[in-house]
Amino acid sequence: MFFLSRARNGTGRATVTEYARHAAPSEEECDKASFRAASTVHTVRVIAPRMSESDWRRAPRRQCCRTKRTRWGSVLEVRIRRCGRGELTTP
Repeated sequence: MFFLSRARNGTGRATVTEYARHAAPSEEECDKASFRAASTVHTVRVIAPRMSESDWRRAPRRQCCRTKRTRWGSVLEVRIRRCGRGELTTP
């Protein structure tokens, strides 16, 4: 489970929020091979541009994102962006 740990203004007109993973001391790590990569993520960093007023008036599903792991592997970075032509969002 991840909880908001930090929020700040980023470069330009962006905001950066970070979420830290909480694990109870008695919680065991999942030992399934398919889950191993996910269990190394301890922080999720979300970088989002400030939305224009017209974007706020559009339908709720109006943004896309790109994800990448940092070179250290413990941080998953999510960059929110406008959807490209032909890109779809699904509920």
